[in-house]
Amino acid sequence: MRTIVFTADDYGKFGEGDRIIRESGVMRLSVMTKRERGYNTEELKEKTVGLHADFGGEHLTDFLLRVSM
Repeated sequence: MRTIVFTADDYGKFGEGDRIIRESGVMRLSVMTKRERGYNTEELKEKTVGLHADFGGEHLTDFLLRVSM
């Protein structure tokens, strides 16, 4: 398993993703992936197995309350 870490700057490459991450206040997003064999082929595929968002030290509950108002 490996972890890929994206920052707000990385999302500039993806257009809509840039707007989403900047408006949400997420400072860093980590995606954990695991490589596995495909069902019908012998090729290796990556599967997302976990996700972690860093809100700059703000508790997730406080963040959700703030952005929902």
